[in-house]
Amino acid sequence: LTVQQNSDTVLGGLYTKTKDNNLYKGNGDDKLDANDPVVTGIIVNAGATLVLVDQFSTGYANVRLSNDFVIYGTVTSDAILGFYLDANIIDVEGGGTITASSTAPDTSAKEIHLGSGQNLTMQVINRGTIEAKGTGSGNGGAIFIIADNLVIHEGTLDTSGGSSISGQGGNSGILDI
Repeated sequence: LTVQQNSDTVLGGLYTKTKDNNLYKGNGDDKLDANDPVVTGIIVNAGATLVLVDQFSTGYANVRLSNDFVIYGTVTSDAILGFYLDANIIDVEGGGTITASSTAPDTSAKEIHLGSGQNLTMQVINRGTIEAKGTGSGNGGAIFIIADNLVIHEGTLDTSGGSSISGQGGNSGILDI
C-alpha cells in the first residue's frame, strides 16, 4: 500500500496532506476534510508493504502517530533521502522490516530516523530488521534511533555499503542509537 498524497479516492486508503505529519484514513470521497480521521496507530501485517511519501518536498517522508506503529511486514519510502517515523512505540517484530536500502545498482541507501527526541517516541523495539544498505559502489545509509525512554534491540541493524566486483564497494553508513 502506497500512502497517497493529497488524494482521498480509495475507501479506507491512507493519505497525507502537504506539510502535515499525520496519516489520514480516507473515505473515498476525494475530499481532504474533517470526515477523514487521523490515523493514531497502525499495524503493518506480515506480507504487507507500506510505502511512505514525501509530503513536505524536502526529500523525506514524515509520519507522526500518537499511538503505536507495529510492523510485522515492511515499511519503506519513495522519498529520495529517507524518512522520519514518530510514534508512542515503534515495534518491529520478528519478520518485520524497516528498509531504506538501495534497489538500483551502484546506489547509496537512504536514511531512517526512528524517533525525534521531542517526547513523541517513548520506545523503539526491534526484533526484526532495520536496514539501509547500499548496492555495488553505493554507501550504506544512516540509521538514527532516538527513543525518549527505552530502546530494545534483539534483531538486525544493517548499514552496510555495497560490494562491487568491478571496483571499490561502498562504505558503511552511520548507526546512531
